[in-house]
Amino acid sequence: MPNDLCEVVEVAKPATPRPASLRPSVLHHYEAIALASSEMRAAAQAANWIEVARHEERCGVLIAVLKAAARFPNATLNAMEDECRVQLLRQILNDDAQIRGYSEPWIEPITAYISTARSR
Repeated sequence: MPNDLCEVVEVAKPATPRPASLRPSVLHHYEAIALASSEMRAAAQAANWIEVARHEERCGVLIAVLKAAARFPNATLNAMEDECRVQLLRQILNDDAQIRGYSEPWIEPITAYISTARSR
């Protein structure tokens, strides 16, 4: 895992611009964020809040790298890659919801009231 973070830092601040053929695809960045999100969910489930904070910081770095990578002309995704991106985003959102459940257990009893209010 530490190597993944080092690779991200290298992508974020390369010494010289990389040719387009050597740049990771935008999808690779979504996959890295999804992995970090999953690890953060596992840490929250184990109530290891120091690890949660570490993974949250890592996600912030990965998101910044994704934003930078999305500016390149070759950052567009084909239909299959875009479908995969959407699945990764759904996984990230699901992980986020579970993390909130672990970190804010008091919200569960009022979920029924929140859901009822939205459906009206």
